[in-house]
Amino acid sequence: MKKIVISIILLGTILFVASSFNNIKATSPTPTKTPTPTPTINPLCVCNTQNTCTSQCRFDKYTGVTGITYPALTKCTVTSPAGLYPTPATAAQKTDWCHRPNRTKGDATGEESVIMTDYFYYVQALYGHKIPASINVDFNGDGIVNAIDRLIIVRRLTTGL
Repeated sequence: MKKIVISIILLGTILFVASSFNNIKATSPTPTKTPTPTPTINPLCVCNTQNTCTSQCRFDKYTGVTGITYPALTKCTVTSPAGLYPTPATAAQKTDWCHRPNRTKGDATGEESVIMTDYFYYVQALYGHKIPASINVDFNGDGIVNAIDRLIIVRRLTTGL
């Protein structure tokens, strides 16, 4: 009888100690995420009369990726498919396209993030449906919505790069 009582007491003590260890939380330091700084827009970065972004505009490009090409001067208008927009983009909207730091990485809406909405607009444009003039799905800046732009948006959505 004494062996059973001692065993139960010991087992209860072990269970109590074990449950106490479960309530202890590790206090390892949590890394602090450094926020991405908002780029300062150069006032000389505008869409000029030739419908190209001036050389002062920032234009992030994928480098060394097969199938993705970029023009020497980024265009701030989309010529193909024709009739993409129900109303022509305003000068302010075109200049906004030049300001978007993540546009080449698949950001159609200019919200500095890439989500399925951006891909939705790309598909709409590709199949001849009208999209709002504030949206730019020409991710490589060549003035044409095509498979090269698809490579950029799909890469961004699937890999985050």
